[in-house]
Amino acid sequence: MKSDEIVAAGFLLLRPVPRPEWMTKELLPDRILSASACICPQFPGPYAISWSSVEPENRASAFDKIGVPSGARKEAQEWSTRSFEALFGWPGVFFTPEAAQAVRSRFFAGSDLAVVGIGLPAKYRHAFLSEATPDPPRAGFAPRGKSGWLKVIEARKPLPVAGTPLGFELLNVEFGDLSHSWLCNNLERTFAERFGIRPNRAGFIESFEAADRCCEALENEEHGAEPDPWFPWLIVRYESA
Repeated sequence: MKSDEIVAAGFLLLRPVPRPEWMTKELLPDRILSASACICPQFPGPYAISWSSVEPENRASAFDKIGVPSGARKEAQEWSTRSFEALFGWPGVFFTPEAAQAVRSRFFAGSDLAVVGIGLPAKYRHAFLSEATPDPPRAGFAPRGKSGWLKVIEARKPLPVAGTPLGFELLNVEFGDLSHSWLCNNLERTFAERFGIRPNRAGFIESFEAADRCCEALENEEHGAEPDPWFPWLIVRYESA
């Protein structure tokens, strides 16, 4: 797929994790990189924003998982609260890779955190916008704001070319946010057995055509996955600035 057929969706700062026992060892690498917060801890997130309704123990647990030491959490929370909607959008989507790289250098120097870009094939842009755009506010109800993903995709900019494409990840969309990965549902085994589509060495689907076929199957067949729309997202890794 040509680069001009991919629309930038946003950038994440996340921690790769050892492959969980419930994932298919024969198909996936020892360390997993995923844009789903179900799998890989991310920074920032609602837990890092002071006004967000997060229980103290859950806030502390999230900081532990991403690797912010206790002595730096006050500064990290102040940065996140101040930078929300300026450098990143809800729930933790950076608007540029440079912003994510700067945060990695500031709070996670020497760590294994990865800066990844997420791209949406232009074929799916209209469907995503339809799904992710909030409904008009109703009387008596608080309006739902736009996700960071929606704001970046609305800008219709390409992904920066400096990164290394890793392949496509199937992710569903809930309330404008990229939520579950195909790996959450063991679909790597399902699609390998049914279609002969196997993850590449990085744990992603190598071609858009194969990822597109899997999304069509999720749309038209019962696979036990979440019912929300599924799209194939290009994952690009960016090294230090």
